[in-house]
Amino acid sequence: AADEAAAAKKAADEAEGTQELYVALHSYDPSVHSPNDEDADDELPLEEGQHLKVMGPMDEDGFFEAELVDGVMKGRSGLVPSNYVQKLSAAEVVAYKQRMANEQAAAVNGTETRQYAIALYDYDPNEHSPNDEADTELVLTQGMVLVLFGDVDEDGFFQGAEMHHEDFVGDVPSNYVSIVSYEEACRQAEAHSAAEAADSGAPSGQVAERPRYVVVQHDYNPSEHSPNDDVEDELPIRTGQVLEILGAVDEDGFYPAVHIEGEMEGVEGLVPSNYVEALDGEPVGELFRALYAFDPNADSPNDDCDDELPMAPEDVIKVLGEMDEDGFYSAVAITGHHIGRSGLVPSNFIEEISLGESIQYYSAVKKILQSLPSEQTGNGVSSPTHDEFA
Repeated sequence: AADEAAAAKKAADEAEGTQELYVALHSYDPSVHSPNDEDADDELPLEEGQHLKVMGPMDEDGFFEAELVDGVMKGRSGLVPSNYVQKLSAAEVVAYKQRMANEQAAAVNGTETRQYAIALYDYDPNEHSPNDEADTELVLTQGMVLVLFGDVDEDGFFQGAEMHHEDFVGDVPSNYVSIVSYEEACRQAEAHSAAEAADSGAPSGQVAERPRYVVVQHDYNPSEHSPNDDVEDELPIRTGQVLEILGAVDEDGFYPAVHIEGEMEGVEGLVPSNYVEALDGEPVGELFRALYAFDPNADSPNDDCDDELPMAPEDVIKVLGEMDEDGFYSAVAITGHHIGRSGLVPSNFIEEISLGESIQYYSAVKKILQSLPSEQTGNGVSSPTHDEFA
């Protein structure tokens, strides 16, 4: 038991350091990809999606000293190329730590992890079940959003429940559902609720009137401030936090909501509607802030840098596609001296902005993207490389 506890603590400790945790964007084999002729022995091989802890600043050759925190070579230290890795945002670090803790708990204690899924078809156990006894199986409607607990069993069924109704757990046929991300589950749950309200004859305005995102105006501690005796379903919230609203306000004046970032990212519960204020806009994905000034003529490693975008510290940019093989993103400037201008930016000069903070840029991003040619906005077209951008 002591060894198991120590292992769990070590796993949590390895993910500490919001400013230091990175993920490999591409696989990297030093013997094949390294630009160094003689010193590749000090470099770490990477697998795409592998996580690593960066130990200090980038060196003059563009490499970080790092330690792998997962994968088959976990614990090994060495040099990694900065253009093959990307620093995780604070929210991503928390999500990674939570996932590691869940996996460790499952390994040590046999506890179950959660997945989210969408029902692909209607399912009536009395008509569709292959089992003689179907009393424990859930009735599904196409589009229903589900929370699944643990792994599929030998009969091909998950244990699961409808999202936001987790008191009613039953068996779910795995071939009737599709696994999705938590974010997609939230979006689909909202759409499914709206469709059900329309089918039931509920006034359409009842769904549309509620805000999508809100900012907390006052601290709220359910044990101190709630008017209700039973506060287990209520969320503690702090001034300035951004929440996603998952449904209409109830008869007691509470919204079902979920934290979209920070230590409680993904935690759902009820929040008092008079403690929050609607936000005009939505989170903007792939929004970054420049960490350093970037002058292509002085700082670029490329001989041809006419297609690169100058940046000043704190400039905000919107990334338009995947990182290219040179470690550059196609992007457009949202703020700063070059607002509206598009070009390539080095991935190691920028840091992703949190979803909550990104909402304030929603209108500006929307306006600027509308002014760009469609081939630059990622609408079915690959993002340009250094050779393609001009």
